[in-house]
Amino acid sequence: MATIQLSYNEILNTARKAASGAGLPFGVAEEMGLAAVWLSRRGLDGVRVVIDAVNGPGRAQVLKGLSTIDLLQAHEDPPVRNIDAGLCALLIVGLAGAAETATGVRFCVRTDRIAMPLGEADAARLRLLQETPVITLERLAGIPADRAGYAPAPRPPATDLETFNAASLLAAKTYVPASESSRLTGAGAGTSDND
Repeated sequence: MATIQLSYNEILNTARKAASGAGLPFGVAEEMGLAAVWLSRRGLDGVRVVIDAVNGPGRAQVLKGLSTIDLLQAHEDPPVRNIDAGLCALLIVGLAGAAETATGVRFCVRTDRIAMPLGEADAARLRLLQETPVITLERLAGIPADRAGYAPAPRPPATDLETFNAASLLAAKTYVPASESSRLTGAGAGTSDND
Protein backbone atom coordinates (compact mmCIF):
# COMPACT_ATOMS: atom_id res chain seq x y z
CA MET A 1 0.00 0.00 0.00
CA ALA A 2 1.42 3.35 -1.06
CA THR A 3 1.39 6.15 1.50
CA ILE A 4 1.92 9.88 1.61
CA GLN A 5 3.47 11.83 4.48
CA LEU A 6 1.45 14.95 5.29
CA SER A 7 2.30 17.77 7.67
CA TYR A 8 -0.17 18.67 10.42
CA ASN A 9 -1.22 21.72 8.40
CA GLU A 10 -1.84 19.52 5.34
CA ILE A 11 -3.88 17.12 7.48
CA LEU A 12 -6.02 20.01 8.74
CA ASN A 13 -6.66 21.40 5.28
CA THR A 14 -7.12 18.05 3.52
CA ALA A 15 -9.70 16.87 6.07
CA ARG A 16 -11.45 20.27 6.17
CA LYS A 17 -11.74 20.53 2.39
CA ALA A 18 -12.90 16.92 2.08
CA ALA A 19 -15.63 17.43 4.69
CA SER A 20 -16.73 20.62 2.96
CA GLY A 21 -16.76 18.82 -0.40
CA ALA A 22 -18.91 16.10 1.17
CA GLY A 23 -21.54 18.76 1.78
CA LEU A 24 -21.01 19.51 5.45
CA PRO A 25 -21.27 23.13 6.61
CA PHE A 26 -17.95 24.98 6.63
CA GLY A 27 -17.87 25.34 10.43
CA VAL A 28 -18.39 21.60 10.87
CA ALA A 29 -15.74 20.91 8.22
CA GLU A 30 -13.30 23.16 10.11
CA GLU A 31 -13.92 21.24 13.33
CA MET A 32 -13.42 17.95 11.49
CA GLY A 33 -10.05 19.21 10.25
CA LEU A 34 -9.04 20.07 13.82
CA ALA A 35 -10.22 16.63 14.96
CA ALA A 36 -8.07 15.01 12.25
CA VAL A 37 -5.03 16.87 13.59
CA TRP A 38 -5.87 15.92 17.19
CA LEU A 39 -6.13 12.24 16.20
CA SER A 40 -2.94 12.41 14.11
CA ARG A 41 -1.00 13.91 17.03
CA ARG A 42 -1.91 10.75 18.91
CA GLY A 43 -0.65 8.40 16.20
CA LEU A 44 -3.82 7.71 14.17
CA ASP A 45 -4.49 8.55 10.53
CA GLY A 46 -6.89 11.45 11.13
CA VAL A 47 -7.60 11.97 7.42
CA ARG A 48 -8.77 8.37 7.11
CA VAL A 49 -11.05 8.75 10.14
CA VAL A 50 -12.68 11.82 8.54
CA ILE A 51 -13.02 10.20 5.11
CA ASP A 52 -14.55 7.06 6.60
CA ALA A 53 -17.12 9.23 8.42
CA VAL A 54 -18.13 11.46 5.51
CA ASN A 55 -18.27 8.60 3.00
CA GLY A 56 -20.33 6.40 5.28
CA PRO A 57 -23.70 6.68 6.94
CA GLY A 58 -22.25 8.46 9.96
CA ARG A 59 -22.75 12.13 9.10
CA ALA A 60 -25.86 12.38 11.28
CA GLN A 61 -23.97 10.85 14.22
CA VAL A 62 -21.15 13.36 13.75
CA LEU A 63 -23.58 16.29 13.84
CA LYS A 64 -25.30 14.89 16.94
CA GLY A 65 -21.90 14.34 18.54
CA LEU A 66 -20.90 17.94 17.85
CA SER A 67 -24.16 19.17 19.39
CA THR A 68 -23.50 17.10 22.49
CA ILE A 69 -19.94 18.41 22.78
CA ASP A 70 -21.25 21.98 22.49
CA LEU A 71 -23.81 21.36 25.25
CA LEU A 72 -21.13 19.91 27.52
CA GLN A 73 -18.80 22.85 26.82
CA ALA A 74 -21.61 25.25 27.70
CA HIS A 75 -21.89 23.47 31.07
CA GLU A 76 -25.43 22.29 30.36
CA ASP A 77 -26.55 19.56 32.72
CA PRO A 78 -26.24 16.65 32.88
CA PRO A 79 -22.42 16.57 32.67
CA VAL A 80 -22.51 12.99 31.33
CA ARG A 81 -24.13 12.22 27.97
CA ASN A 82 -24.41 9.14 25.81
CA ILE A 83 -23.72 9.55 22.11
CA ASP A 84 -24.97 7.17 19.44
CA ALA A 85 -21.68 7.12 17.57
CA GLY A 86 -22.47 4.55 14.90
CA LEU A 87 -19.17 3.94 13.14
CA CYS A 88 -17.88 7.43 13.96
CA ALA A 89 -16.70 7.01 17.56
CA LEU A 90 -13.09 7.91 16.75
CA LEU A 91 -14.10 11.07 14.93
CA ILE A 92 -16.47 12.16 17.70
CA VAL A 93 -13.73 11.62 20.28
CA GLY A 94 -11.36 13.58 18.03
CA LEU A 95 -13.90 16.40 17.89
CA ALA A 96 -14.14 16.38 21.70
CA GLY A 97 -10.35 16.30 21.98
CA ALA A 98 -9.97 19.27 19.65
CA ALA A 99 -12.65 21.13 21.64
CA GLU A 100 -10.81 20.34 24.88
CA THR A 101 -7.59 21.68 23.41
CA ALA A 102 -9.28 24.87 22.20
CA THR A 103 -11.38 25.67 25.26
CA GLY A 104 -9.80 23.92 28.22
CA VAL A 105 -13.07 22.13 29.08
CA ARG A 106 -11.93 18.64 29.99
CA PHE A 107 -13.64 15.46 28.82
CA CYS A 108 -13.53 11.77 29.62
CA VAL A 109 -14.80 9.13 27.19
CA ARG A 110 -16.26 5.88 28.47
CA THR A 111 -17.38 2.67 26.83
CA ASP A 112 -17.94 -0.82 28.16
CA ARG A 113 -14.21 -1.45 27.51
CA ILE A 114 -12.46 1.78 28.48
CA ALA A 115 -12.62 4.98 30.54
CA MET A 116 -10.10 7.57 29.41
CA PRO A 117 -9.64 11.29 30.06
CA LEU A 118 -8.92 12.76 26.64
CA GLY A 119 -5.78 14.43 27.95
CA GLU A 120 -4.36 10.93 28.36
CA ALA A 121 -5.45 9.57 24.97
CA ASP A 122 -2.99 7.62 22.86
CA ALA A 123 -3.32 5.54 19.69
CA ALA A 124 -3.56 2.17 21.45
CA ARG A 125 -6.43 3.25 23.70
CA LEU A 126 -8.16 5.21 20.95
CA ARG A 127 -8.17 2.13 18.71
CA LEU A 128 -10.33 0.41 21.35
CA LEU A 129 -13.08 2.86 20.38
CA GLN A 130 -13.29 1.69 16.76
CA GLU A 131 -16.71 0.36 15.90
CA THR A 132 -18.10 1.26 19.33
CA PRO A 133 -21.77 2.07 18.67
CA VAL A 134 -22.36 4.12 21.85
CA ILE A 135 -19.86 6.21 23.76
CA THR A 136 -20.35 8.21 26.92
CA LEU A 137 -18.77 11.64 27.07
CA GLU A 138 -18.32 13.24 30.47
CA ARG A 139 -17.39 16.83 31.22
CA LEU A 140 -14.78 16.78 33.98
CA ALA A 141 -14.66 19.43 36.67
CA GLY A 142 -11.62 21.51 37.37
CA ILE A 143 -8.86 23.11 35.42
CA PRO A 144 -7.39 21.68 32.19
CA ALA A 145 -5.31 18.57 32.54
CA ASP A 146 -1.58 18.87 33.07
CA ARG A 147 -0.04 18.19 29.66
CA ALA A 148 3.53 17.79 30.95
CA GLY A 149 3.52 14.05 30.33
CA TYR A 150 1.90 14.34 26.88
CA ALA A 151 4.30 13.99 23.97
CA PRO A 152 2.63 14.20 20.55
CA ALA A 153 3.98 12.19 17.66
CA PRO A 154 6.85 14.22 16.18
CA ARG A 155 5.49 13.49 12.72
CA PRO A 156 1.99 12.45 11.87
CA PRO A 157 1.48 8.87 10.72
CA ALA A 158 1.42 8.41 6.97
CA THR A 159 -1.89 8.49 5.14
CA ASP A 160 -2.51 5.81 2.55
CA LEU A 161 -2.68 7.15 -0.99
CA GLU A 162 -6.18 5.80 -1.57
CA THR A 163 -7.51 7.85 1.38
CA PHE A 164 -5.65 10.95 0.22
CA ASN A 165 -7.07 10.57 -3.30
CA ALA A 166 -10.60 10.14 -1.90
CA ALA A 167 -10.12 13.33 0.15
CA SER A 168 -8.82 15.18 -2.92
CA LEU A 169 -11.85 14.10 -4.97
CA LEU A 170 -14.21 15.39 -2.29
CA ALA A 171 -12.26 18.65 -2.00
CA ALA A 172 -12.49 19.14 -5.78
CA LYS A 173 -16.27 19.40 -5.45
CA THR A 174 -15.76 22.82 -3.85
CA TYR A 175 -13.77 24.24 -6.76
CA VAL A 176 -15.26 26.75 -9.16
CA PRO A 177 -15.24 25.43 -12.74
CA ALA A 178 -12.66 27.06 -14.96
CA SER A 179 -14.74 28.90 -17.54
CA GLU A 180 -14.88 32.32 -19.09
CA SER A 181 -18.10 33.14 -17.22
CA SER A 182 -16.58 32.17 -13.85
CA ARG A 183 -13.57 34.36 -14.54
CA LEU A 184 -15.81 37.28 -15.49
CA THR A 185 -17.61 36.97 -12.15
CA GLY A 186 -14.40 37.07 -10.14
CA ALA A 187 -13.05 33.51 -9.94
CA GLY A 188 -9.39 32.84 -10.54
CA ALA A 189 -6.59 35.29 -11.15
CA GLY A 190 -8.06 36.93 -14.23
CA THR A 191 -5.94 37.89 -17.20
CA SER A 192 -3.13 39.30 -15.10
CA ASP A 193 -1.82 37.71 -11.94
CA ASN A 194 0.83 40.13 -10.79
CA ASP A 195 0.00 40.68 -7.14
